[in-house]
Amino acid sequence: MREKAVAFSSGSESKFEFSEKESVLELSGKMGRSGGNGLMHSVLENDAERVMAAKVISASINYKIPLNADSIFEEIVKDYKMAENIYGRVFIREITGFSEDYIKKNRNIPEFRSVLKKAIEDRLKILESEGLVENGQPTEQGLELAAYINYLEEIDSATKRGLLGRKAQLKKATDGFRAERRHFRGEHYRDLDIAGSAAIAIRRGHTEISKEDLAVSERERRASLKIVYALDASGSMSGEKLEQCKRAGIALAYKAIQEGDSVGLVVFGKDIRVKIPPGRNIQEILRQISSTRPYGETDIAVGIRAAAELLSKESSSRHIILITDAVPTRGNNPEEDAERAASEASSSGITISIVGIRLDKRAEDLAREIVAIGKGRFLRARTLENIDKIVLEDYYRES
Repeated sequence: MREKAVAFSSGSESKFEFSEKESVLELSGKMGRSGGNGLMHSVLENDAERVMAAKVISASINYKIPLNADSIFEEIVKDYKMAENIYGRVFIREITGFSEDYIKKNRNIPEFRSVLKKAIEDRLKILESEGLVENGQPTEQGLELAAYINYLEEIDSATKRGLLGRKAQLKKATDGFRAERRHFRGEHYRDLDIAGSAAIAIRRGHTEISKEDLAVSERERRASLKIVYALDASGSMSGEKLEQCKRAGIALAYKAIQEGDSVGLVVFGKDIRVKIPPGRNIQEILRQISSTRPYGETDIAVGIRAAAELLSKESSSRHIILITDAVPTRGNNPEEDAERAASEASSSGITISIVGIRLDKRAEDLAREIVAIGKGRFLRARTLENIDKIVLEDYYRES
């Protein structure tokens, strides 16, 4: 089987390299094929080491884990439940090669402990020898691999769940919607107004639609949407929350770009860490979103203002999707500041929606106030697994 390359491959010699370059968006067409034969299936089946490496690197970023074999081993055998909280189940499974139940059952057996420690050491050696990890931290090449596998997994999963099949409502065959009806003069069949033609025939007393009954609709072009995904990456977002929010951002970028819209990215905590203006460069979004680490306090106002600044010079429809799990904690009056930031954005014609992850009442009240000011929607995420679905639903409503 011929292997393919992500467009932003680092170019260093490694068995994790691909033999032929292909753009990320071209890869997407091979996702989710029936019978389990999509590209993600091929990657999983043909290079388990690449997938293992990517998942270990992603988890080390999302959970802020130093990749040190001794400390990982000690935590797992000392208190497995605590180790799960520190590392997450996926990381433990990938770094050891053993299932949760098997480790729990055997972690106190001396012989198994020896096997377990060697397994962890061997897997980290693979990552180091391939230039994916250095001094316990992912390298640029490791981050690129993680971004690539994250992309494949999310688009594959979203496709299988039917999240990416819906077209923007106004985006018909010629990228427009029906506006004005007139008589047929040999235009493209796609412009035929079937319902209108039938109505004309009935009005004329015809039992069949004749050529003189045919009508076409002029089309008005659908205005493109400029959207910024504002991701809270404060310390409280550590772990699976951040992982699922990253996946949602990947799905949003993929679908919006596919629909001809532009996507930007803001990553914030107590300050702004990433600002990407709205565009169609999915590679840059993948790079930045995949390498985001959680830390610090939450300043929602700074996130809204940064996103609004990216949209300030745009003339088309503009929308912010902000995703957070907490009330703002940065500043003297952080909640009032967040509302002021929303008001400033709204006065510029920018709408704001918030996806709230397990918010308490105070945080939810603030979120609802912000979206009321921003003329957007409040979307409550009760489970982490459906965050991508919630984000895409908001995008579809806007588009």
